[in-house]
Amino acid sequence: LAQARRCDLSDVAAPMPALHGSPPGLGVGARMPEERPPTMDSPPATAESGVFHQSRVAAWPTASRHSEESEAAKRTQKLLQLGRLAIDRLPERGSNAYMGCTWRSAITGEIKMTYAEGWPDFQLVDIWKRDWIEGTLQEFLDDRYLFLPIPLIYRTWLYHGLVHDRKVTSSGGSEHAMVLTALEESCIDVPLTAGRWSPLICYAPMAFVLCFTGDMVVTLMGIGMFLLLYFLTVQFNTPALYRYLRVACVVPRLFFVGFVVTRISWQSTLSLLASILAFGIMGIDVFYGDLEVLRCQKFLCHYELLKALPNRVFICRRHGGASIGDNFGSHGRVHESITGLGTWSSHLILIADINGILAELRPLTTQDVLDMYDEQSSDTDKLFPWCYVGLDVYGMKRPDFSTFDCSYKDLVEKVEGFERQLPMDSMLRPRGQGEPRPQLSRSCTPEAWKQPLPPKLRPPQGRPKITPDVIETNL
Repeated sequence: LAQARRCDLSDVAAPMPALHGSPPGLGVGARMPEERPPTMDSPPATAESGVFHQSRVAAWPTASRHSEESEAAKRTQKLLQLGRLAIDRLPERGSNAYMGCTWRSAITGEIKMTYAEGWPDFQLVDIWKRDWIEGTLQEFLDDRYLFLPIPLIYRTWLYHGLVHDRKVTSSGGSEHAMVLTALEESCIDVPLTAGRWSPLICYAPMAFVLCFTGDMVVTLMGIGMFLLLYFLTVQFNTPALYRYLRVACVVPRLFFVGFVVTRISWQSTLSLLASILAFGIMGIDVFYGDLEVLRCQKFLCHYELLKALPNRVFICRRHGGASIGDNFGSHGRVHESITGLGTWSSHLILIADINGILAELRPLTTQDVLDMYDEQSSDTDKLFPWCYVGLDVYGMKRPDFSTFDCSYKDLVEKVEGFERQLPMDSMLRPRGQGEPRPQLSRSCTPEAWKQPLPPKLRPPQGRPKITPDVIETNL
Protein backbone atom coordinates (compact mmCIF):
# COMPACT_ATOMS: atom_id res chain seq x y z
CA LEU A 1 0.00 0.00 0.00
CA ALA A 2 2.85 2.37 0.80
CA GLN A 3 4.39 1.67 -2.60
CA ALA A 4 1.05 2.22 -4.29
CA ARG A 5 0.59 5.59 -2.60
CA ARG A 6 3.90 6.79 -4.01
CA CYS A 7 2.79 5.92 -7.54
CA ASP A 8 0.98 8.39 -9.72
CA LEU A 9 -1.80 7.49 -12.14
CA SER A 10 0.05 9.23 -14.93
CA ASP A 11 2.99 6.85 -14.43
CA VAL A 12 0.79 3.74 -14.67
CA ALA A 13 -1.16 4.41 -17.82
CA ALA A 14 -1.57 7.21 -20.29
CA PRO A 15 -4.51 9.50 -19.65
CA MET A 16 -7.60 8.25 -21.48
CA PRO A 17 -11.19 9.40 -21.63
CA ALA A 18 -13.19 8.57 -18.54
CA LEU A 19 -15.41 5.51 -18.76
CA HIS A 20 -19.16 5.84 -18.83
CA GLY A 21 -20.39 6.04 -15.23
CA SER A 22 -16.95 6.49 -13.69
CA PRO A 23 -15.97 9.55 -11.72
CA PRO A 24 -14.51 12.48 -13.69
CA GLY A 25 -10.78 12.29 -14.18
CA LEU A 26 -10.63 8.49 -13.76
CA GLY A 27 -9.35 6.82 -16.90
CA VAL A 28 -9.07 3.24 -18.06
CA GLY A 29 -5.68 2.86 -16.49
CA ALA A 30 -7.17 3.13 -12.99
CA ARG A 31 -10.11 0.83 -12.32
CA MET A 32 -12.65 1.30 -9.58
CA PRO A 33 -11.90 -0.66 -6.40
CA GLU A 34 -13.64 -3.95 -5.72
CA GLU A 35 -16.70 -4.20 -3.53
CA ARG A 36 -14.77 -5.53 -0.53
CA PRO A 37 -12.04 -3.44 1.13
CA PRO A 38 -8.55 -4.90 1.27
CA THR A 39 -7.79 -7.17 4.20
CA MET A 40 -4.61 -7.58 6.16
CA ASP A 41 -3.67 -10.79 4.34
CA SER A 42 -4.52 -9.56 0.83
CA PRO A 43 -1.58 -9.00 -1.53
CA PRO A 44 -0.41 -5.42 -1.87
CA ALA A 45 -1.53 -3.51 -4.92
CA THR A 46 1.05 -3.08 -7.62
CA ALA A 47 1.48 -0.61 -10.39
CA GLU A 48 1.01 -3.33 -13.02
CA SER A 49 -2.44 -4.27 -11.81
CA GLY A 50 -3.67 -0.72 -12.03
CA VAL A 51 -5.79 -1.17 -8.88
CA PHE A 52 -5.20 1.34 -6.11
CA HIS A 53 -7.16 0.74 -2.92
CA GLN A 54 -6.86 3.36 -0.24
CA SER A 55 -5.93 2.10 3.17
CA ARG A 56 -9.39 1.57 4.57
CA VAL A 57 -7.89 -0.54 7.33
CA ALA A 58 -6.19 2.54 8.75
CA ALA A 59 -9.38 4.55 8.37
CA TRP A 60 -11.57 2.15 10.32
CA PRO A 61 -10.44 3.43 13.81
CA THR A 62 -11.21 6.98 12.69
CA ALA A 63 -14.67 5.93 11.54
CA SER A 64 -15.17 4.20 14.87
CA ARG A 65 -14.26 7.36 16.75
CA HIS A 66 -16.63 9.38 14.61
CA SER A 67 -19.36 6.86 15.36
CA GLU A 68 -18.72 7.09 19.10
CA GLU A 69 -18.75 10.89 18.96
CA SER A 70 -22.00 10.79 17.02
CA GLU A 71 -23.58 8.47 19.58
CA ALA A 72 -22.40 10.72 22.43
CA ALA A 73 -23.85 13.77 20.68
CA LYS A 74 -27.17 11.96 20.27
CA ARG A 75 -27.24 11.00 23.95
CA THR A 76 -26.45 14.59 24.95
CA GLN A 77 -29.19 15.95 22.70
CA LYS A 78 -31.67 13.47 24.13
CA LEU A 79 -30.70 14.44 27.67
CA LEU A 80 -31.16 18.12 26.83
CA GLN A 81 -34.68 17.39 25.63
CA LEU A 82 -35.74 15.14 28.53
CA GLY A 83 -33.81 16.40 31.56
CA ARG A 84 -35.50 19.07 33.69
CA LEU A 85 -34.26 21.63 36.21
CA ALA A 86 -36.07 23.61 38.89
CA ILE A 87 -34.25 26.63 40.35
CA ASP A 88 -35.65 29.05 42.86
CA ARG A 89 -34.87 32.72 43.30
CA LEU A 90 -33.09 33.99 46.37
CA PRO A 91 -34.98 36.53 48.48
CA GLU A 92 -34.06 40.14 47.90
CA ARG A 93 -31.30 41.69 49.96
CA GLY A 94 -29.98 45.21 50.00
CA SER A 95 -28.03 46.50 47.01
CA ASN A 96 -24.89 46.71 49.18
CA ALA A 97 -25.48 43.58 51.26
CA TYR A 98 -22.05 42.13 50.46
CA MET A 99 -20.20 45.44 50.66
CA GLY A 100 -17.18 45.28 52.95
CA CYS A 101 -17.15 41.47 53.18
CA THR A 102 -13.87 41.03 51.30
CA TRP A 103 -10.37 41.15 52.70
CA ARG A 104 -6.96 40.35 51.26
CA SER A 105 -4.37 38.21 52.98
CA ALA A 106 -1.15 40.20 53.09
CA ILE A 107 0.96 37.01 53.05
CA THR A 108 -0.70 34.81 50.39
CA GLY A 109 -2.45 37.55 48.41
CA GLU A 110 -5.74 35.63 48.38
CA ILE A 111 -9.06 37.45 48.47
CA LYS A 112 -11.56 35.93 50.89
CA MET A 113 -15.08 36.78 52.00
CA THR A 114 -16.64 36.65 55.44
CA TYR A 115 -20.01 34.93 55.40
CA ALA A 116 -22.71 34.94 58.05
CA GLU A 117 -23.97 31.54 59.14
CA GLY A 118 -26.66 30.33 56.79
CA TRP A 119 -25.79 32.74 54.03
CA PRO A 120 -27.05 30.90 50.91
CA ASP A 121 -25.02 30.46 47.80
CA PHE A 122 -26.13 31.20 44.24
CA GLN A 123 -24.96 29.81 40.92
CA LEU A 124 -26.89 31.69 38.24
CA VAL A 125 -27.88 35.27 37.49
CA ASP A 126 -31.19 36.03 35.80
CA ILE A 127 -31.80 39.43 34.27
CA TRP A 128 -35.45 38.59 33.44
CA LYS A 129 -38.08 39.38 36.06
CA ARG A 130 -39.57 36.11 37.37
CA ASP A 131 -39.95 34.30 40.68
CA TRP A 132 -38.68 30.84 39.79
CA ILE A 133 -37.51 28.86 36.79
CA GLU A 134 -38.44 25.35 35.73
CA GLY A 135 -37.94 23.72 32.35
CA THR A 136 -35.90 21.33 30.26
CA LEU A 137 -32.15 21.59 29.86
CA GLN A 138 -32.61 22.79 26.30
CA GLU A 139 -34.88 25.59 27.49
CA PHE A 140 -32.25 26.66 30.01
CA LEU A 141 -29.63 26.61 27.25
CA ASP A 142 -31.80 28.66 24.89
CA ASP A 143 -32.74 31.25 27.54
CA ARG A 144 -30.71 34.32 26.62
CA TYR A 145 -31.42 36.00 29.97
CA LEU A 146 -29.67 33.39 32.15
CA PHE A 147 -25.97 33.85 32.86
CA LEU A 148 -23.20 32.15 34.76
CA PRO A 149 -21.53 34.62 37.16
CA ILE A 150 -17.71 34.67 37.20
CA PRO A 151 -16.64 36.77 40.22
CA LEU A 152 -13.98 39.39 39.56
CA ILE A 153 -12.37 38.79 42.94
CA TYR A 154 -9.55 41.31 42.97
CA ARG A 155 -11.65 43.99 41.31
CA THR A 156 -14.35 43.49 43.94
CA TRP A 157 -11.73 44.01 46.64
CA LEU A 158 -10.65 47.23 44.91
CA TYR A 159 -14.28 48.31 44.75
CA HIS A 160 -14.78 47.69 48.46
CA GLY A 161 -11.54 49.48 49.21
CA LEU A 162 -12.79 52.63 47.49
CA VAL A 163 -15.94 52.61 49.58
CA HIS A 164 -14.06 51.73 52.77
CA ASP A 165 -11.61 54.60 52.32
CA ARG A 166 -14.46 56.96 51.39
CA LYS A 167 -12.74 57.98 48.19
CA VAL A 168 -14.55 60.81 46.45
CA THR A 169 -14.42 60.32 42.70
CA SER A 170 -15.35 62.42 39.72
CA SER A 171 -17.01 60.51 36.87
CA GLY A 172 -19.05 63.18 35.20
CA GLY A 173 -21.73 63.13 37.89
CA SER A 174 -22.55 59.47 37.19
CA GLU A 175 -24.51 57.53 39.78
CA HIS A 176 -22.12 54.60 39.23
CA ALA A 177 -18.99 56.58 40.01
CA MET A 178 -17.52 54.05 42.45
CA VAL A 179 -18.07 51.11 40.10
CA LEU A 180 -16.60 53.00 37.16
CA THR A 181 -13.51 53.86 39.17
CA ALA A 182 -13.04 50.21 40.14
CA LEU A 183 -13.45 49.10 36.52
CA GLU A 184 -10.90 51.62 35.29
CA GLU A 185 -8.22 50.26 37.64
CA SER A 186 -5.65 47.97 36.00
CA CYS A 187 -5.95 44.54 37.56
CA ILE A 188 -5.55 40.81 36.82
CA ASP A 189 -9.02 39.27 36.97
CA VAL A 190 -8.13 35.70 35.98
CA PRO A 191 -7.78 33.06 38.74
CA LEU A 192 -3.99 33.15 39.04
CA THR A 193 -1.64 33.96 41.90
CA ALA A 194 0.39 36.05 39.42
CA GLY A 195 3.21 36.45 41.96
CA ARG A 196 1.02 38.58 44.22
CA TRP A 197 2.12 36.70 47.35
CA SER A 198 4.66 38.17 49.72
CA PRO A 199 8.40 37.25 49.63
CA LEU A 200 7.95 36.65 53.34
CA ILE A 201 6.73 33.12 52.51
CA CYS A 202 10.23 32.20 51.33
CA TYR A 203 12.34 34.37 53.60
CA ALA A 204 10.72 33.11 56.81
CA PRO A 205 12.07 29.52 56.44
CA MET A 206 15.31 30.90 54.99
CA ALA A 207 15.96 32.82 58.22
CA PHE A 208 15.70 29.51 60.08
CA VAL A 209 18.06 27.79 57.62
CA LEU A 210 20.71 30.50 58.09
CA CYS A 211 20.97 29.50 61.76
CA PHE A 212 22.87 26.39 60.62
CA THR A 213 25.65 28.46 59.06
CA GLY A 214 27.09 29.10 62.51
CA ASP A 215 27.54 32.77 61.66
CA MET A 216 25.79 34.99 64.19
CA VAL A 217 25.97 38.04 61.93
CA VAL A 218 24.27 36.23 59.03
CA THR A 219 21.61 34.87 61.40
CA LEU A 220 20.83 38.34 62.76
CA MET A 221 20.70 39.74 59.23
CA GLY A 222 18.21 37.01 58.28
CA ILE A 223 15.99 37.90 61.22
CA GLY A 224 16.25 41.59 60.35
CA MET A 225 15.35 40.83 56.73
CA PHE A 226 12.32 38.87 57.93
CA LEU A 227 11.11 41.80 60.03
CA LEU A 228 11.67 44.29 57.19
CA LEU A 229 9.70 42.17 54.71
CA TYR A 230 6.90 41.75 57.23
CA PHE A 231 6.67 45.53 57.66
CA LEU A 232 6.60 46.12 53.89
CA THR A 233 4.05 43.35 53.37
CA VAL A 234 1.62 44.88 55.85
CA GLN A 235 2.11 48.44 54.63
CA PHE A 236 1.64 47.55 50.95
CA ASN A 237 -1.52 45.51 51.51
CA THR A 238 -3.79 48.25 50.14
CA PRO A 239 -5.66 48.56 46.83
CA ALA A 240 -3.27 51.30 45.73
CA LEU A 241 0.07 49.67 46.65
CA TYR A 242 -0.35 45.88 46.53
CA ARG A 243 1.04 45.66 42.99
CA TYR A 244 4.33 47.33 44.00
CA LEU A 245 5.27 45.09 46.93
CA ARG A 246 7.88 43.07 45.05
CA VAL A 247 9.30 46.19 43.44
CA ALA A 248 9.79 47.73 46.88
CA CYS A 249 11.50 44.55 48.10
CA VAL A 250 14.04 44.30 45.25
CA VAL A 251 16.75 46.51 46.80
CA PRO A 252 16.63 44.91 50.30
CA ARG A 253 16.73 41.43 48.80
CA LEU A 254 19.68 42.21 46.53
CA PHE A 255 21.60 43.72 49.42
CA PHE A 256 20.86 40.67 51.56
CA VAL A 257 21.99 38.22 48.86
CA GLY A 258 25.26 40.09 48.39
CA PHE A 259 25.89 40.12 52.13
CA VAL A 260 25.29 36.37 52.44
CA VAL A 261 27.67 35.70 49.54
CA THR A 262 30.47 37.58 51.27
CA ARG A 263 29.94 35.61 54.48
CA ILE A 264 30.01 32.09 53.02
CA SER A 265 32.31 29.79 54.98
CA TRP A 266 34.13 27.17 52.88
CA GLN A 267 35.65 25.37 55.89
CA SER A 268 32.42 23.94 57.36
CA THR A 269 30.33 21.50 55.34
CA LEU A 270 27.18 22.24 57.32
CA SER A 271 27.62 25.98 56.82
CA LEU A 272 28.16 25.47 53.09
CA LEU A 273 25.05 23.27 52.75
CA ALA A 274 22.96 25.79 54.72
CA SER A 275 24.14 28.59 52.43
CA ILE A 276 23.33 26.56 49.31
CA LEU A 277 19.84 25.77 50.67
CA ALA A 278 19.29 29.44 51.48
CA PHE A 279 20.22 30.43 47.91
CA GLY A 280 17.84 27.75 46.62
CA ILE A 281 14.98 29.27 48.60
CA MET A 282 15.88 32.69 47.20
CA GLY A 283 15.78 31.22 43.69
CA ILE A 284 12.30 29.82 44.31
CA ASP A 285 11.14 33.26 45.41
CA VAL A 286 12.55 34.84 42.26
CA PHE A 287 11.25 32.19 39.86
CA TYR A 288 7.72 31.76 41.24
CA GLY A 289 7.38 35.34 42.43
CA ASP A 290 9.19 38.02 40.44
CA LEU A 291 9.26 36.17 37.12
CA GLU A 292 5.63 35.13 37.56
CA VAL A 293 4.70 38.79 37.93
CA LEU A 294 6.39 39.53 34.60
CA ARG A 295 4.79 36.54 32.86
CA CYS A 296 1.29 37.47 34.02
CA GLN A 297 1.45 41.08 32.86
CA LYS A 298 -0.28 39.94 29.66
CA PHE A 299 -3.46 39.40 31.72
CA LEU A 300 -3.47 42.94 33.10
CA CYS A 301 -6.55 44.81 31.93
CA HIS A 302 -9.11 47.49 32.69
CA TYR A 303 -12.60 48.20 31.40
CA GLU A 304 -14.31 51.06 29.63
CA LEU A 305 -18.02 51.56 30.20
CA LEU A 306 -20.08 51.56 27.00
CA LYS A 307 -23.64 51.28 28.29
CA ALA A 308 -25.28 51.04 31.70
CA LEU A 309 -28.37 48.85 31.94
CA PRO A 310 -30.86 49.07 34.81
CA ASN A 311 -30.01 47.58 38.21
CA ARG A 312 -26.25 48.05 37.85
CA VAL A 313 -25.53 45.86 34.84
CA PHE A 314 -22.81 47.27 32.58
CA ILE A 315 -21.69 46.63 29.02
CA CYS A 316 -17.93 47.22 28.97
CA ARG A 317 -15.00 47.04 26.60
CA ARG A 318 -11.86 45.37 27.91
CA HIS A 319 -8.52 47.04 27.28
CA GLY A 320 -5.53 44.74 27.60
CA GLY A 321 -5.56 41.06 28.50
CA ALA A 322 -5.64 39.98 24.86
CA SER A 323 -4.73 36.38 25.72
CA ILE A 324 -7.41 35.88 28.40
CA GLY A 325 -9.81 34.21 25.98
CA ASP A 326 -7.15 31.82 24.66
CA ASN A 327 -6.14 30.68 28.16
CA PHE A 328 -9.40 30.82 30.14
CA GLY A 329 -12.14 30.27 27.60
CA SER A 330 -14.41 32.51 25.59
CA HIS A 331 -16.75 35.04 27.18
CA GLY A 332 -19.59 33.80 25.02
CA ARG A 333 -21.90 35.84 22.85
CA VAL A 334 -24.59 37.99 24.44
CA HIS A 335 -27.72 38.46 22.35
CA GLU A 336 -28.18 41.81 20.65
CA SER A 337 -31.65 42.25 22.16
CA ILE A 338 -29.94 42.54 25.57
CA THR A 339 -27.04 44.80 24.64
CA GLY A 340 -28.40 46.79 21.70
CA LEU A 341 -25.17 46.04 19.82
CA GLY A 342 -25.18 44.43 16.41
CA THR A 343 -21.92 42.55 16.99
CA TRP A 344 -20.36 41.09 20.13
CA SER A 345 -16.60 40.91 19.76
CA SER A 346 -14.17 39.09 22.04
CA HIS A 347 -13.17 42.26 23.92
CA LEU A 348 -16.73 43.10 25.00
CA ILE A 349 -17.90 41.89 28.39
CA LEU A 350 -21.04 42.05 30.52
CA ILE A 351 -20.38 42.97 34.16
CA ALA A 352 -22.92 43.17 37.00
CA ASP A 353 -22.77 44.60 40.50
CA ILE A 354 -24.51 41.83 42.46
CA ASN A 355 -25.20 43.37 45.87
CA GLY A 356 -21.64 44.66 46.05
CA ILE A 357 -19.84 41.85 44.19
CA LEU A 358 -18.53 42.60 40.70
CA ALA A 359 -18.99 39.58 38.45
CA GLU A 360 -18.68 38.83 34.77
CA LEU A 361 -21.85 37.39 33.23
CA ARG A 362 -21.29 34.63 30.68
CA PRO A 363 -24.05 32.92 28.68
CA LEU A 364 -24.73 29.31 29.61
CA THR A 365 -23.02 26.57 27.64
CA THR A 366 -24.05 22.96 27.13
CA GLN A 367 -21.47 21.78 29.66
CA ASP A 368 -22.77 24.25 32.26
CA VAL A 369 -26.32 22.94 31.89
CA LEU A 370 -25.19 19.30 32.07
CA ASP A 371 -23.16 20.01 35.22
CA MET A 372 -26.21 21.62 36.82
CA TYR A 373 -28.31 18.57 35.98
CA ASP A 374 -25.70 16.16 37.36
CA GLU A 375 -25.42 18.07 40.63
CA GLN A 376 -29.18 18.29 41.11
CA SER A 377 -29.60 14.60 40.29
CA SER A 378 -26.90 13.51 42.74
CA ASP A 379 -28.06 15.85 45.53
CA THR A 380 -31.20 13.94 46.52
CA ASP A 381 -31.32 15.48 50.02
CA LYS A 382 -31.28 19.05 48.63
CA LEU A 383 -28.27 19.95 50.75
CA PHE A 384 -26.75 22.20 48.09
CA PRO A 385 -29.67 23.60 46.07
CA TRP A 386 -29.19 25.55 42.90
CA CYS A 387 -30.43 29.11 43.34
CA TYR A 388 -30.20 32.23 41.25
CA VAL A 389 -30.08 35.97 41.82
CA GLY A 390 -32.61 38.05 39.94
CA LEU A 391 -31.52 41.46 38.67
CA ASP A 392 -34.84 42.30 36.91
CA VAL A 393 -33.27 44.20 34.03
CA TYR A 394 -35.90 43.01 31.54
CA GLY A 395 -39.43 41.67 31.84
CA MET A 396 -42.73 41.42 30.04
CA LYS A 397 -43.07 45.21 30.21
CA ARG A 398 -39.49 45.79 28.95
CA PRO A 399 -38.60 42.76 26.82
CA ASP A 400 -35.47 44.08 25.08
CA PHE A 401 -33.03 46.95 24.82
CA SER A 402 -35.05 48.86 22.21
CA THR A 403 -37.83 49.53 24.73
CA PHE A 404 -35.67 51.79 26.92
CA ASP A 405 -35.60 54.79 24.59
CA CYS A 406 -38.95 54.82 22.82
CA SER A 407 -42.29 56.53 23.10
CA TYR A 408 -45.16 55.04 25.05
CA LYS A 409 -47.02 54.15 21.84
CA ASP A 410 -44.01 52.31 20.44
CA LEU A 411 -43.49 50.58 23.79
CA VAL A 412 -47.06 49.23 23.78
CA GLU A 413 -46.68 47.96 20.21
CA LYS A 414 -43.34 46.26 20.95
CA VAL A 415 -44.66 44.60 24.10
CA GLU A 416 -47.75 43.31 22.28
CA GLY A 417 -45.64 42.02 19.42
CA PHE A 418 -43.30 40.28 21.82
CA GLU A 419 -46.20 38.59 23.63
CA ARG A 420 -47.68 37.36 20.35
CA GLN A 421 -44.38 35.78 19.26
CA LEU A 422 -43.66 34.24 22.66
CA PRO A 423 -44.71 30.56 22.91
CA MET A 424 -47.32 29.76 25.52
CA ASP A 425 -45.02 27.30 27.32
CA SER A 426 -42.04 29.66 27.38
CA MET A 427 -40.15 30.09 30.65
CA LEU A 428 -40.35 33.87 30.13
CA ARG A 429 -44.12 33.97 30.62
CA PRO A 430 -45.40 34.72 34.14
CA ARG A 431 -46.32 31.60 36.07
CA GLY A 432 -49.96 31.12 36.95
CA GLN A 433 -51.23 31.12 40.50
CA GLY A 434 -52.22 27.47 40.34
CA GLU A 435 -48.94 26.15 38.93
CA PRO A 436 -46.80 24.14 41.35
CA ARG A 437 -43.74 25.94 42.62
CA PRO A 438 -40.42 24.12 43.07
CA GLN A 439 -39.88 22.89 46.60
CA LEU A 440 -37.73 25.36 48.49
CA SER A 441 -34.80 24.11 50.46
CA ARG A 442 -33.92 25.55 53.85
CA SER A 443 -31.13 27.78 52.60
CA CYS A 444 -33.41 29.41 49.99
CA THR A 445 -36.23 30.23 52.38
CA PRO A 446 -36.63 33.69 53.91
CA GLU A 447 -36.14 32.20 57.40
CA ALA A 448 -32.52 31.45 56.54
CA TRP A 449 -32.01 35.13 55.72
CA LYS A 450 -33.16 36.37 59.11
CA GLN A 451 -29.80 35.55 60.63
CA PRO A 452 -27.46 38.47 61.29
CA LEU A 453 -25.34 39.85 58.50
CA PRO A 454 -21.55 39.90 58.63
CA PRO A 455 -20.05 43.01 60.19
CA LYS A 456 -20.54 46.11 58.12
CA LEU A 457 -17.89 48.69 57.35
CA ARG A 458 -16.59 50.39 60.41
CA PRO A 459 -17.92 53.93 60.90
CA PRO A 460 -15.74 56.49 59.13
CA GLN A 461 -13.79 58.90 61.28
CA GLY A 462 -13.89 62.56 60.29
CA ARG A 463 -14.81 64.00 56.92
CA PRO A 464 -13.32 62.89 53.59
CA LYS A 465 -10.78 65.07 51.88
CA ILE A 466 -12.40 67.03 49.06
CA THR A 467 -10.44 68.80 46.38
CA PRO A 468 -11.89 71.38 43.96
CA ASP A 469 -11.68 69.04 40.93
CA VAL A 470 -13.86 66.26 42.36
CA ILE A 471 -17.49 65.92 43.39
CA GLU A 472 -19.16 64.06 46.22
CA THR A 473 -21.29 61.04 45.49
CA ASN A 474 -24.17 59.94 47.67
CA LEU A 475 -23.41 56.39 48.79
